[in-house]
Amino acid sequence: MIDSSSNTTKKNEKFRLIEVSNWTLEEPFLKRKVENEKQEEFLNFIKQIIKDGKNKDFICPVMDPSLDEKNNIVYVPKKEPATSKSAKWWNEKFEKFSEQYESRMGTIYEYALLQAKRLEKKEATLKELVDDSKKLGNYWDSFKSRHRLEMTASNPVGDFYDLANLSKIVQDPDKIFSTDRFVLMGGSFYCFGRENPIMKASEITSPSIGYLMGIGWMTLRKTK
Repeated sequence: MIDSSSNTTKKNEKFRLIEVSNWTLEEPFLKRKVENEKQEEFLNFIKQIIKDGKNKDFICPVMDPSLDEKNNIVYVPKKEPATSKSAKWWNEKFEKFSEQYESRMGTIYEYALLQAKRLEKKEATLKELVDDSKKLGNYWDSFKSRHRLEMTASNPVGDFYDLANLSKIVQDPDKIFSTDRFVLMGGSFYCFGRENPIMKASEITSPSIGYLMGIGWMTLRKTK
């Protein structure tokens, strides 16, 4: 169930409302001391999103998607994540997921805002987001890694799961990091946290080809 009428969420809910529309450039987490250029670039990216008015509230799933017997997208714990699908396949499937909530593939802006929300809530540090994310998800060099793909709803971070189990396929609508509107964010279980941190963007050069180690990331519109 998606509940966009309240700030409160239940542990068994599969979606979360991410409230960022009230953010300004004066948010305390945006003024944190940086240690390197990558950290500064991330904070500047969030500031630019706010300046451009792209910090809209959105809803997103707390785990990676799976497929049911009819090839429909579902969000169910302890299931095999839906791998080997192309960026275009995910884009089309997400648009059909929920007409009521105007579902679609999430953008790189929303993805970055979700990471900034983790920073604001002190669920992750700047270093963990942009330098070395091995403590945040299922990377090859993570402390509890079993060096394999985990089932959905594994490795919790705050209210969310499945960080780095698979790279996330998102839209790059303004083609900042791509020429074909799609990018892979972060890394997968076979990657190292320093080489493919959560905020690393990699261009998808063939959006019609399935990605074995990538999975689509969806967002939904907050409705009354």
